[in-house]
Formats: sequence, structure tokens, C-alpha cells
Amino acid sequence: MQNDYSYRADSAQLPAHRPSMQAVDSSQIESIGYDAINQILYIAFKNTNSTYAYLEFPLAKWAEFVAAESKGKFMNAEIRNKFKYKKV
Repeated sequence: MQNDYSYRADSAQLPAHRPSMQAVDSSQIESIGYDAINQILYIAFKNTNSTYAYLEFPLAKWAEFVAAESKGKFMNAEIRNKFKYKKV
């Protein structure tokens, strides 16, 4: 298994605009947003007050995330260590 650092994309250029964020019911996640044109998922976390962009995130996976009963469990199982990311 790769370590978390192998998924960092610090040098990635993100679009100037960000999608609107929607609040979610989660103990870990404040809000989520999706840029369908550029396939970028944005997640704002509660505990760190940080937002991260997850790159090359498919629209179908976004639909699954929105529908997930537990956003935190979905994040840990389906997103973390599976998509390149950048702190924004």
C-alpha cells in the first residue's frame, strides 16, 4: 500500500472558481462541492478548518458520495488514498 504522501498533488493547478459547497450531516466533514467540468471534489473538514481538492474524481463517484449515509465512512473507504489531492 502506498503512503498518504504519494497521493499529494501540491503542484497541481486548480481552477480559479470553486463550486458552491453544501453542508452535510457529518462529525468529520463540514461541507462538500463538486466541479463537474474539471472533475474535482472539494471537501471542507470540521476539525482542521481545511479544505482539500480531490483530483480526477468521477461524476458517478460524486453521486455515490452525496447519497452515502455516512460521509466520513465513505471518505475513508472510497476517497482517502485513492485520489490525488491538494490542500486549498
